[in-house]
Order: sequence, then structure tokens, then C-alpha cells
Amino acid sequence: MQNFINYFPPRDDAIYLPWGNGKASFVDTRDIATLAAEALTSERHEGRTYTLTGPAALGIAEVASILSELTGREINYVDVPESAARDGMLQAGVPQWQVDALMELHASNKQEPLGRCDFRH
Repeated sequence: MQNFINYFPPRDDAIYLPWGNGKASFVDTRDIATLAAEALTSERHEGRTYTLTGPAALGIAEVASILSELTGREINYVDVPESAARDGMLQAGVPQWQVDALMELHASNKQEPLGRCDFRH
């Protein structure tokens, strides 16, 4: 979830990403930290593997709507063409290897999300 503050913050009241209608089950870093602390301090998690996801798969338009409601200002989602996203990052000085990795990540988010697995107590 913190990506919408650190990496993809709304600019000009819009979130610009090349995700199409893809969805993801966003996870708050505090939930990850809670599970990590539990897993590292309890023997019952020894040898186990977890897939961490948020409580619901959301599209970026849904995220924009939630952020609009919480902030009291209208935020929209702009689906950026992949070529424009790639060119914009390169023009901003992002290294080619990082652009490639980010574009691969964005492309994977256009796929169906993983199943939900909620670890909050």
C-alpha cells in the first residue's frame, strides 16, 4: 500500500500506471512486519512458507476511488500505454535494468491476482 505514497503518488489528482484493468492484493508493510515478527519468534512457523496478500484484489481505479474518499479530493486513474511509461522512466534517468524490472512488474499486475491469504489477527 505504501507504493501509493512512495512510488506512485497521485500527481495532478491522478495515478498514472500501465496496469490496464489489472488487480492486485496490496499489502501494508505493517502487516508484513507483524507476520515476520511472529514467524521469527515462534517455532510454530518453522519451515513454513507463506504467500502474503492484502484482503482484496483491487484495480488502480478502485484504489483511486478509495484515496479520493479518504482525502476528500477527486483522484483518477490514468492507464498509461506501456511504451509511454517506459519512455518516461528512461527520460527521467531511471537505469535501463530498473525500467525493465518495473515494466515486468507492471505487466504481471495486469494478470489475475493470487488468491487471498489473510494473516491479520
